[in-house]
Parts: sequence; structure tokens; C-alpha cells
Amino acid sequence: MKRIAVISDTHNVLRPQVLDVLRECDAIIHAGDFTSEGILDMLRPLASVYVVRGNNDKTWAAGLSDTLRFEIDGIRFFITHDRRDVSRYLEGIDVVIFGHSHKYFQEIIDGRLWLNPGGCGRPRFSQELTMAVLTITDELAGNTAISAGDAAALAGNAAELSGDTAVLAGNAAELSGDAAALSGNAASTAGTVAACGPLSRLRVKKILLER
Repeated sequence: MKRIAVISDTHNVLRPQVLDVLRECDAIIHAGDFTSEGILDMLRPLASVYVVRGNNDKTWAAGLSDTLRFEIDGIRFFITHDRRDVSRYLEGIDVVIFGHSHKYFQEIIDGRLWLNPGGCGRPRFSQELTMAVLTITDELAGNTAISAGDAAALAGNAAELSGDTAVLAGNAAELSGDAAALSGNAASTAGTVAACGPLSRLRVKKILLER
């Protein structure tokens, strides 16, 4: 299991409450607008750091990328500062992270998690201060194995009922109905297996910060 802190738009402010969360995480993602290099320097000793350049990150940030693709524990990320700069080519990407608006956003779009952790630096108008923590669990393998087993068992039951249908002519209609129902359940369970992708291993927690 890994915990990933996701922050953005710190604007030269790293709050004690944010630092407390960062210290408990294995990785830190910052979606830009540090404003000063000192904030990045404070993050580096805490965990593995994945960052992009924001529109307020000037000359000192010339070496930072505008976009970044990377993988953590089997989950593939794409990050940029402004949502308008998200690539059109997201094949293989599980999580898209951006910032800039200072407004928290979380939604599954086309099978991907789109996440804006909001701003956690200086208060902006009446907007709340937020960040997010992603937890990558190891549940997928176990759940997939159980679902696959259930699918195989249901398929076997369906086949057995189909055989009984041939022998028991008097109950053929009833058994055929049962067989069809079980076959449908098997197909449904198999669909669950197919749908078990990387996102099933992600837990997202929005953290509301004190102003």
C-alpha cells in the first residue's frame, strides 16, 4: 500500500497542516505554482516528488516540465498545471492531475480519474483550501481471483443444468431457464473481472484545510 499526497498552487506557502500530511506519505505530487524554489526544496527530503511548472513559476523553474507522465505502483499518472494543457493522447493513463483553478475537482471520465486537489497556499476569495491523498491498495489481485472463481463456478453450473435438460425432457423448459440465468450470472461476473482495472485499487481522500 502506498499513500500519495497531491497538492497544487502553494504560492510560496507550505502550511503546517499540509506538512503533517506530507510527512505521512510515500510520494508527493505538486501540480505547479510553487512561486518560489524554496517550497520545492522543502518537499524533496520528505518523499519521492513528482512536479510540473505552473504559470507563476518563473526563471528558477526553467528546468521543470510543463507535463509529466510517470507510474507509481502500477498506477499511471499524467500531470500538468492547467487543465487546458492536458494531452489528447492519454492511452494507458489511469489518473490525470491538474491545478490552476484553486478549486477541488474529482471525477471519473472515460475510465480515468481526473483530479484537481485545489489550492493549499494562500486563500483565494472565498474558496476553500484543499489537498488530496491517494491510497493505492493491493486489493485488485485478490478481488479478481475471487470473481474469476465465481465466474468459473457459475459457468460450470450452467453447463451441468444444460446437460440435465437433455436427460430430463419433462423439466427441460425449467432447467433451460435456470441454465440461461446462471449463464447470464457467469457473464455478468466475468464482466466484473474485466472491469477490475487499476482504478479499483485507488482510494481518494479530500482534505479540507484550515484557512
